[in-house]
Amino acid sequence: FIHPMPDEFRKKDFGGGMPGYLSDEYFAMYKIALEHGKNKNMQVWLYDEGGWPSGTVNGQLLESYPHLRMHRIFADGTIAEYPKRPDFLNPETTKVFISMVHEKYKKHFGKDFGKTIPGVFTDEPFFGTFDPPEFLPWSPVLAENFKKIKGFDIEQCLQKIFRNNDPQSRCDYAEVWVDSICSGFLNILHKWCNDNNLLFTGHFNGDDTPKALLRNLGADIFKLHQHFDIPGCDVIWRQIHPLIPENDFTRLTVSAAKGKNVLSETFGVYGPDLSLAEMKFVANMQFIGGLNPLMPMAIHYSNRGGRMVTTASHIAGVDTRWEKFNFFSDFQRRMGMFAANAVPVIKLQVPFPVKNLQAGSNETDSDKIFPAALEFAKQQITYEYTPNQGNIPEIIEKDIQLLTPCPALRTRHVKARRTERRLLVNSGMDTISFSFTAPAGHNVWFDPGSGRRETAVTDINGNLSLTLPFAGAMILLTLPGKKVEKAPAKTKYSKKIPLDFKFSQVIKSLDISENGLATGTL
Repeated sequence: FIHPMPDEFRKKDFGGGMPGYLSDEYFAMYKIALEHGKNKNMQVWLYDEGGWPSGTVNGQLLESYPHLRMHRIFADGTIAEYPKRPDFLNPETTKVFISMVHEKYKKHFGKDFGKTIPGVFTDEPFFGTFDPPEFLPWSPVLAENFKKIKGFDIEQCLQKIFRNNDPQSRCDYAEVWVDSICSGFLNILHKWCNDNNLLFTGHFNGDDTPKALLRNLGADIFKLHQHFDIPGCDVIWRQIHPLIPENDFTRLTVSAAKGKNVLSETFGVYGPDLSLAEMKFVANMQFIGGLNPLMPMAIHYSNRGGRMVTTASHIAGVDTRWEKFNFFSDFQRRMGMFAANAVPVIKLQVPFPVKNLQAGSNETDSDKIFPAALEFAKQQITYEYTPNQGNIPEIIEKDIQLLTPCPALRTRHVKARRTERRLLVNSGMDTISFSFTAPAGHNVWFDPGSGRRETAVTDINGNLSLTLPFAGAMILLTLPGKKVEKAPAKTKYSKKIPLDFKFSQVIKSLDISENGLATGTL
């Protein structure tokens, strides 16, 4: 993914001498990168903005088309502009955006579409803010869309929201707003991409909390993600980290994708002190929710000038992590293979209260949605979110049957044509050890850190045992056949490779023959 950062965009943070966005010099440089990628048999994905959020054309769109600004409406009827944000509820705005950006890439590199260039990434497009009863997103097209969808005038809805914050009216407005996002922006871009042999991918701002999803997207992430070929999410702000409470937004994104691959924009603003061990932890907690693939960032083409100090992490070149980064990449690739050509074995569907959030229901505490669901993760249950209502059964099948509880153990169960696969991850700070009943069949351990495979040998009672250190992960493959029920004389992996938070200590203790990412002892 090539992410343009022109000097016009936040120069204090990202200044580095990049030529003018979408200028002839810009495309000349882009061509060099594209040809280099082609020679290396790499994919080069387009990014549709200079900086972010997508759609402003680095400010050029509204300079040329000031009438296409996004608005919001207040309780007193006042309609105010968002000075720097285009109106992407309006299909005309999206068509202008495509003509200014996508068609230019097509002019220069269209022959590589669907080949070296597989798709386009859109990043945090803005659609207004849903904040009743204070104000609501507004566009001239909303009134027409509302009448068409709901059968009555939008003014009636606005009056009920601004007068008494009426729950049903809030839902009606949010539904039409979300539908307008789909028809005015996502559908048009998706169609253009597919018509030009490209995949459409990207993510939305605030996709990591239910409260932000309501405010930025009307909470209906399920409807919105159906318009991406590859939905995505953003894990760049330490939303996932061993020192903060566990979050479940990545699993929500995967659930909304309904079987599609989901990519993750990862590490971008985690900072330069992020160790390989922490990176592995962050990756583990995304794979366990079903994300695949990860998109590590940032790897700058240069660290000259302002690039030496920036808000974005830089994990290449002079960075000390780069020497060992290939080991992390190999680990990430093997973890990606876990879910390849497989479907999750869902044991439970957890309701995500889209309508209650839209209605502002007092029964819905948005801060408790993810923590409540994570109680099932602590019981080693593969689950997904489903929109709105649902019942939680009293008895739920588990991915593995532990002999004693282990709340820090996270699991994900998927099934391929001939194998069942179970991913086991340590979500805690301390080493965990546990035993469980071996699944029926011939079981094989696969270590995603080293790539080693080994027959999983049970004890005389038919149980398997595993020890996982911090950031530890192991995959259990179950194939047709019989269990191996002879206890080994001694542990094979007697040598542990420590992975702590201090990168300077980690780098000294890494054993390259073990790929620097050994994940556990059997």
